[in-house]
Amino acid sequence: MSSPAPPEKFNWPKPWRLINSSESSQEVLGSQPYEPDPKKFTFEAELQHEVCPSHPLYRVNCQAVARSLEHPDAFIFATDRPDMPVAFVHLTWRVEEGPEFPYTIGYPSWEAFNVAWTAGCVDHAP
Repeated sequence: MSSPAPPEKFNWPKPWRLINSSESSQEVLGSQPYEPDPKKFTFEAELQHEVCPSHPLYRVNCQAVARSLEHPDAFIFATDRPDMPVAFVHLTWRVEEGPEFPYTIGYPSWEAFNVAWTAGCVDHAP
Protein backbone atom coordinates (compact mmCIF):
# COMPACT_ATOMS: atom_id res chain seq x y z
CA MET A 1 0.00 0.00 0.00
CA SER A 2 1.26 3.46 -0.78
CA SER A 3 -0.39 5.21 2.17
CA PRO A 4 1.78 7.87 3.68
CA ALA A 5 2.97 6.80 7.12
CA PRO A 6 3.17 9.44 9.82
CA PRO A 7 6.50 11.26 9.76
CA GLU A 8 9.23 9.80 11.94
CA LYS A 9 9.00 11.20 15.49
CA PHE A 10 5.48 12.52 14.74
CA ASN A 11 4.14 14.44 17.74
CA TRP A 12 0.72 12.85 18.31
CA PRO A 13 -1.82 15.32 19.66
CA LYS A 14 -3.99 14.27 22.59
CA PRO A 15 -5.80 11.85 22.76
CA TRP A 16 -3.96 9.78 20.14
CA ARG A 17 -1.44 7.00 20.55
CA LEU A 18 0.38 4.98 17.95
CA ILE A 19 -1.02 1.47 17.48
CA ASN A 20 1.51 -1.12 18.59
CA SER A 21 2.04 -3.80 15.94
CA SER A 22 1.64 -6.47 18.62
CA GLU A 23 -1.59 -4.98 19.99
CA SER A 24 -4.08 -7.75 20.60
CA SER A 25 -7.39 -7.63 18.80
CA GLN A 26 -8.95 -9.40 21.79
CA GLU A 27 -9.14 -6.17 23.79
CA VAL A 28 -11.27 -4.70 21.00
CA LEU A 29 -13.27 -7.75 20.03
CA GLY A 30 -14.36 -8.67 23.53
CA SER A 31 -16.68 -5.67 23.82
CA GLN A 32 -18.21 -5.60 20.34
CA PRO A 33 -21.83 -6.42 19.43
CA TYR A 34 -20.78 -9.21 17.07
CA GLU A 35 -18.01 -11.75 17.04
CA PRO A 36 -15.66 -11.51 14.06
CA ASP A 37 -13.10 -14.25 13.64
CA PRO A 38 -10.12 -13.02 15.73
CA LYS A 39 -7.72 -14.79 13.36
CA LYS A 40 -8.96 -12.65 10.45
CA PHE A 41 -9.68 -9.44 12.35
CA THR A 42 -7.85 -6.24 11.52
CA PHE A 43 -8.95 -2.65 12.01
CA GLU A 44 -8.66 -2.22 8.24
CA ALA A 45 -10.97 -5.18 7.57
CA GLU A 46 -13.47 -3.83 10.11
CA LEU A 47 -13.50 -0.46 8.38
CA GLN A 48 -14.25 -2.06 5.00
CA HIS A 49 -16.88 -4.29 6.66
CA GLU A 50 -18.72 -1.18 7.86
CA VAL A 51 -18.59 1.19 4.89
CA CYS A 52 -21.18 1.30 2.10
CA PRO A 53 -20.36 2.05 -1.56
CA SER A 54 -21.06 5.78 -1.13
CA HIS A 55 -18.70 6.17 1.86
CA PRO A 56 -15.46 8.08 1.08
CA LEU A 57 -13.29 5.15 2.25
CA TYR A 58 -15.15 2.40 0.38
CA ARG A 59 -12.57 0.14 -1.28
CA VAL A 60 -9.77 2.52 -0.30
CA ASN A 61 -6.57 0.94 0.99
CA CYS A 62 -6.19 2.04 4.59
CA GLN A 63 -3.82 1.30 7.43
CA ALA A 64 -4.77 1.93 11.06
CA VAL A 65 -1.92 3.87 12.65
CA ALA A 66 -3.34 5.43 15.83
CA ARG A 67 -6.11 4.93 18.34
CA SER A 68 -7.79 7.37 20.70
CA LEU A 69 -7.11 7.05 24.41
CA GLU A 70 -10.51 8.66 25.11
CA HIS A 71 -12.74 6.95 22.53
CA PRO A 72 -11.87 3.27 21.99
CA ASP A 73 -13.79 3.22 18.69
CA ALA A 74 -11.86 6.16 17.18
CA PHE A 75 -8.89 5.57 14.88
CA ILE A 76 -6.54 7.39 12.54
CA PHE A 77 -5.99 5.64 9.21
CA ALA A 78 -3.36 6.37 6.58
CA THR A 79 -5.04 5.97 3.18
CA ASP A 80 -3.98 5.76 -0.45
CA ARG A 81 -6.60 8.35 -1.39
CA PRO A 82 -4.61 11.39 -2.67
CA ASP A 83 -7.12 13.99 -1.42
CA MET A 84 -7.44 12.30 2.00
CA PRO A 85 -4.17 10.58 2.96
CA VAL A 86 -5.11 10.83 6.65
CA ALA A 87 -8.55 9.94 7.99
CA PHE A 88 -10.13 10.12 11.43
CA VAL A 89 -12.72 7.31 11.66
CA HIS A 90 -15.16 6.51 14.44
CA LEU A 91 -15.99 2.82 13.91
CA THR A 92 -19.54 1.65 14.63
CA TRP A 93 -18.99 -2.13 14.70
CA ARG A 94 -21.90 -2.75 12.32
CA VAL A 95 -22.56 -2.62 8.60
CA GLU A 96 -23.71 0.87 7.67
CA GLU A 97 -26.15 1.85 4.93
CA GLY A 98 -25.24 5.51 4.40
CA PRO A 99 -22.04 7.49 3.84
CA GLU A 100 -22.33 9.42 7.12
CA PHE A 101 -21.18 6.38 9.14
CA PRO A 102 -18.68 5.35 10.14
CA TYR A 103 -18.13 9.01 10.89
CA THR A 104 -15.03 10.15 8.99
CA ILE A 105 -13.01 13.33 8.66
CA GLY A 106 -10.31 13.45 6.01
CA TYR A 107 -7.12 15.49 6.16
CA PRO A 108 -4.87 16.52 3.26
CA SER A 109 -1.69 15.87 5.30
CA TRP A 110 -0.31 14.76 8.64
CA GLU A 111 0.40 18.40 9.44
CA ALA A 112 -3.25 19.36 8.82
CA PHE A 113 -4.42 16.53 11.07
CA ASN A 114 -2.01 17.63 13.82
CA VAL A 115 -3.01 21.29 13.58
CA ALA A 116 -6.75 20.49 13.71
CA TRP A 117 -6.46 18.23 16.76
CA THR A 118 -3.95 20.42 18.59
CA ALA A 119 -6.20 23.45 18.11
CA GLY A 120 -9.27 21.51 19.23
CA CYS A 121 -11.06 22.25 15.95
CA VAL A 122 -12.46 18.74 15.52
CA ASP A 123 -16.03 17.53 15.97
CA HIS A 124 -15.19 13.93 16.80
CA ALA A 125 -18.49 12.88 18.33
CA PRO A 126 -20.85 11.55 15.67
